[in-house]
Order: sequence, then structure tokens, then C-alpha cells
Amino acid sequence: MKKINEETTARENILHGNLWSVLVRISFPLVVFSLLNHVFKIFDTIIASSVGSLEVSAVIFVHQIKFVFDSVSLGLAAGGSIVVARHFGAYDDEQAGRSAGTLIFISLSMALVLVLLILFNTPILGMSRTPPELMPTARGFLTVELLTSALSCINMVFIGIERAKGHSRLIMILNLMVMLIKLGLSCVFVYLLKTGVIMLAISSLIAQAFMLSIAFRRMRAPENPLRITRATLKPRVADLKPLLALSLPIMVERFAFSFGKLWMNALSAFYGGLAVGALGISNQVSGTVIITSNGVMDGNTTIIAQNLGNQSHRRALGSFYRTLVINIAIGAAGFIIVGLLMNPLGRLFGAGDPVFIGKIKTILSYERWAFVSLTLSSALFSLFYGFGMAKVILVINVLRLFLFRLPPLIILRDYLDLGYESIGMTMLLSNLLTGISALTAVFIFRKRFWPSIAGDRKKYKEAAKG
Repeated sequence: MKKINEETTARENILHGNLWSVLVRISFPLVVFSLLNHVFKIFDTIIASSVGSLEVSAVIFVHQIKFVFDSVSLGLAAGGSIVVARHFGAYDDEQAGRSAGTLIFISLSMALVLVLLILFNTPILGMSRTPPELMPTARGFLTVELLTSALSCINMVFIGIERAKGHSRLIMILNLMVMLIKLGLSCVFVYLLKTGVIMLAISSLIAQAFMLSIAFRRMRAPENPLRITRATLKPRVADLKPLLALSLPIMVERFAFSFGKLWMNALSAFYGGLAVGALGISNQVSGTVIITSNGVMDGNTTIIAQNLGNQSHRRALGSFYRTLVINIAIGAAGFIIVGLLMNPLGRLFGAGDPVFIGKIKTILSYERWAFVSLTLSSALFSLFYGFGMAKVILVINVLRLFLFRLPPLIILRDYLDLGYESIGMTMLLSNLLTGISALTAVFIFRKRFWPSIAGDRKKYKEAAKG
């Protein structure tokens, strides 16, 4: 009974509670969840930097490859959770449960594919143009990371389902437990046992296995209104079509974006392995700001989806306006804080190498100027995600990489003698143009959003007259 009451309260708050309070309550744990995931990578970087600059560059390079595969899982979880949230907001728990079961089935299939990719470990590194000096460390690290990606694929979908129900606090608590396991094991393996950076990946694998055990127990719990059973695990065409219609564009968009980042690393390798490592560290520091805004984006997407399922269009847009304010503030704060901490950050990640520290600071100094543009974009993206218009975001991110980022870097690299600073300039340009593109897209499709409240206004006016 307590479990059922919790489910009802979460849904009722999203559909009828104070929007500022609901947005903070849903988004804050998701922000913490996203930041904790990001902290995993930062701790890996810090611990690896204690071994050496080549080791930390190898870890960062493999993380970029892993993100390509994880992005597909993230896309599935993001799109699927929107479908589940709409049914859940419409009080159609039976259909929401079938959609959740189909999502788990797809994630299990994807996990099997990721395990099989271990057989192609070396070719994957070769196609990614891994610098030769990083190959020995990267090969073993990638093997374990692929296994971790297989487990986290299922975990991401589980988290997406819980997010669709508004259980963001549970997500935060689970991820905190996983982080503590990961961090504790990493410190023991590297600092005490002196086993090398490969054990960082082993720590992640053990932590994800722990979360998976909890996920299976919770998904199978009898009191869960979206309980996964053998019946719900059997995919039906009627359930697959809406899930894939929304998930596939997000999966393609995130895969293309992450693959483009990998390509960006390959092009940056022209300036040497340390330049690639510096770009990765700059991305990680910048990612702390961007991931914070993306946590708010995820929370807002759930609120929009549930309220649209409940035919509350005005309320859905009200949540978007509040997200816009919060995300712009996050971008401005990030710009100031990173500027103040530039020197300490360089020393923290630079492994005591003055050249490496200088490259980190230079690239990061460019990236921070586009923080507000990117946090604004994530707020606008939540509007498109919530309204089921993921294809628009696909187009924007394809433009971001294959028009705004890669061609400018090639031009700067091949025709102008600017050195590794070309990397930072390219990041700044592409991120600024992404924000402009997102604003342009909202203007183009404005009639898809704002006319949705026209009927409400007319109804309210008629009611007032009556």
C-alpha cells in the first residue's frame, strides 16, 4: 500500500503540484545523478593522472569510445521514458507496463551486442585512430569498458522507467551507492594495490553489476505498477512502433554526436596525444556545467510528457519557461566559477606536466565562453523531447558536428598555423552556433507549441463569461 501511495503521490504532484516545486523536486536528484556519473569519469582521470600523462590520455580516449556505445543506450532510455511517462500521466498503467517491458527486452538485446563487440576490440581502436603510444593501455581498458556498457545499457533503461514515474530521488540514491562502490574500489586498486589504470574499469564493472542486481529486484517487485513479467517482455508491434518512432531519432542523434566527438579526437590527434587528452579534460570540466543543465532538461521532459498525456498543455509550457530561467542561470554561474578555478583545475588534471597544463587551460578558456549557449540549448531541447519532436534535435546535433565543428577544425588545422588552439576555437564556434540553431528551430516550430494553449485560453474566457 505504501508503494502504491508513493506512485500516486509522485504522479499527482507532477500533474497538479506547484510547478517550481515539482521542477526542483524532480530535477535536483536527476542533476545529482548526472553529476555523479560525470564524477566517475573525473575521478578516473584524476587517479589515472597519478600514474602518468599517457595513461590519463588513454583513459580519456577510451571513455570517448565508450560514450559512443553508451549514447545509443541513453537514446533508448530517453525516448522510451517519454512514451512510458505519457501513458503513466494518462493513468494507463497497463500500457505503460507493456512499454516498459518492451524497453527492457530491447536493452537486453543491445547488451548482448555490446558483449560481442569485445571480439572487435583492436579494430575499434584502429578505426578510432588511437595514437600508437596509447594503444597498450587502451586495449585492455576498452575490453572491460564494453562489458560495463552492456550492464549499464540495462541500468539506463531501468533508470529511464523510474524517471518516467517521477522517482528521481530513488535514482539519486542508487547512483550515490554505485559511486561510492566505484570510488572505493578504484582507490584500493590503484593507490593501495598499485594495480594500474585497468582496475579503474574493473571498479566500474563491479559497481554497475551492483546496480543491475537492485534493478532486477525492483522491476520484478509485485507492488510495482509497471512490473516486468514474462508477458510484458514479449514485444508486440503495437508497443514497438511508438517506442522506436521516438527512441530511434534520439539514439541516432546521440550516436552521431558521440561518434562525431570521437572523430574530433581523431582530427585533434594531429597535435599529439597530449592535445587529445587536454581536449578530453576540457570536455569533462565543461561537462560538469552542461550535465547540470541536462539534469534539469531530463526532469522537465518528464513533466512535459506526463502533462501532455494528461492533456495539460498550458502546464507543460509553464514547466518549460521555468527550465529556461534555471538553465540560463546555470550557464552564467558555470562561466564565472570555471574562470575563477582555471589555474587549480589545470594543476589538478595536468599530472605535473607544465605543457599538458597549458594545453588544458587554453582549450578550456575557449569552451567556457559558450556555456550559456549550451545550457540554453538543453532547455530548448527539453521542449522538443517533451512534445515528441526528437528529429529536430537530431538535425541540430548533426549540424553541430558535421557543419559547425569538424569542417572548421579541418580548415584551421590544414590552412592556418594556429597550433592546438584551433581545437578550442572550434569548440567555441560550434557550441555558439548550436544555441543559435536551437533558438531558430523553436521559432520555426512555434506554432506546434504555443497554439496548444489557444484552446485553453478560449475555454477559460468562456468559463469566465459564464
